[in-house]
Amino acid sequence: MVVNKHGSFYMRSGWGTKIIQAVKEDNMIFSPSNEQAAIDSIGLGRIMIKALRYWADAMGMTNEVKTQNGIRKEPTQLFEYIDKYDRNFNARVL
Repeated sequence: MVVNKHGSFYMRSGWGTKIIQAVKEDNMIFSPSNEQAAIDSIGLGRIMIKALRYWADAMGMTNEVKTQNGIRKEPTQLFEYIDKYDRNFNARVL
């Protein structure tokens, strides 16, 4: 695991839900070319978006796949399990 890819932001309350919502809506949302769209859609700043991308993989919720079109986040079994069974975790964050 690479150190400090989280920009010194620890995992925050509600970020797990934001990861699930963002990846379900657009699995390419964390691509550098989609940075402004991620900021607008997720509602966090640029550095926090990068931290969210890091934490999605570090927590085992997604796997990052680099393609010609950018970075794709593939949901893991943990992601699918949380999305399906943990209604409190997956509550809409406003």
